[in-house]
Amino acid sequence: MQEKIVLSMVVFFFGVIGLRGADFTTQLQSQNPLSRSPVIKWTTYSLRAQEDSMGLAESPLDRNFFKSALIPGWGQFSQGKTIRSGLFLGIEGAGIAGYLVYDKKYEEKKDEFQAHAEKYWNLEDWLNYYNPEDQPSTHSINIRYRETGEVYSYPTNEPTDYPCDPETCPDAWEMVWDHEGYENAYKYDQFASGWTTFDRNNPDNTETADHLNPKRAENKKLRDKANDFADTSMLFVSGIIFNHIASAFETVFFKPEGSDGAGMRLQMRYRPMQLENRTINTLNFEVRW
Repeated sequence: MQEKIVLSMVVFFFGVIGLRGADFTTQLQSQNPLSRSPVIKWTTYSLRAQEDSMGLAESPLDRNFFKSALIPGWGQFSQGKTIRSGLFLGIEGAGIAGYLVYDKKYEEKKDEFQAHAEKYWNLEDWLNYYNPEDQPSTHSINIRYRETGEVYSYPTNEPTDYPCDPETCPDAWEMVWDHEGYENAYKYDQFASGWTTFDRNNPDNTETADHLNPKRAENKKLRDKANDFADTSMLFVSGIIFNHIASAFETVFFKPEGSDGAGMRLQMRYRPMQLENRTINTLNFEVRW
């Protein structure tokens, strides 16, 4: 059974002043010059024209292509290829299972490194040691004033009216453990002094000197492991996407014998219609299955 979608667009190329409709025209005439009362006259014209068409060759993309693009193996099942259908469906199931397993591992490891940071990184220790005036300040964290619950960015180059300067009353503030907080605490050297294992006798505590700050190094390893799990889960996502594509195109390149080969065809048809001395030009777009 054919399904046909026709979209007709009518384009007028000549002047529209005085142009009359395809099936009738309205003319205003005056039978009585004194009263000039209008009389409507209806005139019907026959339409005649030459038509031409331009179309793309029939595409091999049939319904089974779109079935398998949606659910791998569905198109193969419709073609009677049950073994291949099961293969693509099995790959899909394995991909989804793999993604769920490694995404869960990522979430667990993320919870672990976040709990580790909250336990071994202390805002008050960092505020007591860090001096933004004589130390590099490339990033900031969000801190909350305990008394009011207001959140401020620190350090910042913007003029900020703190209720109490964090440098003078560090115990009045608490860390806001958001994404920036967890990342900045372990990643940037300016926050190294907040770790409980920070060696104040070795102020040159950089990311490459992990032996000077063991807890910071531990947090980095936990984060790296979490990122490995996240990368693996995304590999499964890529495999799922590839499986959809491969299953869809398999239905095109390996059609079973006896297949009717019905596909999709796009047709554009030009249909000019003659109206007295004027031409109405129409374009019809057709998509056939």
